[in-house]
Amino acid sequence: MPIFTPWKNGRYETLPGLKPLGTDFGNGHWDNCVFILDKPAPRLIAAKRESLKERESKYRQVHHLRTQVAEAAANVIQQRLALDAPHVDLPTRSTPIDRLDAYALHIPEDLAIVAVENGIDWLAYTHLCAPSHWSPEEKIGKSFTAVHQPVPGFEKTANVAQKMIETMTQRGPFVRFVWGMESDDRPNHHPVAPQGVDQDEWWGRRFSEEGRFLVRVERQCLIPLPSVNAALFTIRLFWWTMEEVRATPELRLPLLQALNGMSPQEQSYKGIAGRLPEIVHLLEPPNA
Repeated sequence: MPIFTPWKNGRYETLPGLKPLGTDFGNGHWDNCVFILDKPAPRLIAAKRESLKERESKYRQVHHLRTQVAEAAANVIQQRLALDAPHVDLPTRSTPIDRLDAYALHIPEDLAIVAVENGIDWLAYTHLCAPSHWSPEEKIGKSFTAVHQPVPGFEKTANVAQKMIETMTQRGPFVRFVWGMESDDRPNHHPVAPQGVDQDEWWGRRFSEEGRFLVRVERQCLIPLPSVNAALFTIRLFWWTMEEVRATPELRLPLLQALNGMSPQEQSYKGIAGRLPEIVHLLEPPNA
């Protein structure tokens, strides 16, 4: 199973941090893959299907997705899976959008597509069943800048948004990472709990001195679709348990440094404002 530790530099960063796909993170073959069909993958696929039972439109959205863009994205998924996981038997569907929807249920990664036309970009498609405290319904149709507006420090990237869009749609593929703290390993952290579920419990950030935490890592791949001026995003989740982190100084100490270096705005955005003392306590080795 591959391992990714984006906090090991001791910093929490909101810059894009794009690296070429295939950059060596110590995972051999996995570092070259877009789709990672490892041992935890079936659990993530099952969680997708369960989320969609609640209400499909809460996670799957389409906005002015041209057929050519959908077809290019579906073809790329098919081609990459032939390399990354040739044992996956993809279903046959009659339309490109139906292909996207069907393929999404056979991979652990969530999917999103950004389209560009006449210099205007927008989020055109989401099949995103494991959002990290954001709603696909609220983001669909918005520009790259508008989608990321709530992120503290994003103004640095917003200043070069057009260059970023050109990079994503015409170059690559790239890989980047996002991480945060959670108190459970449930993939779906949509901001609105399902009917009948306690909102505070669903939020997944119940830290306490007697509790536990996990580091939730998103591995995001950005795959250009230059022939249709669009980009396909894949998002795959990984977790580090409290026990794994605090037992390994090479993980624990940079995480403490990164958490302590967060601005108040970043702490609030990541749901840990006022919770750092509890998390720091939980990071102490058992015999400290």
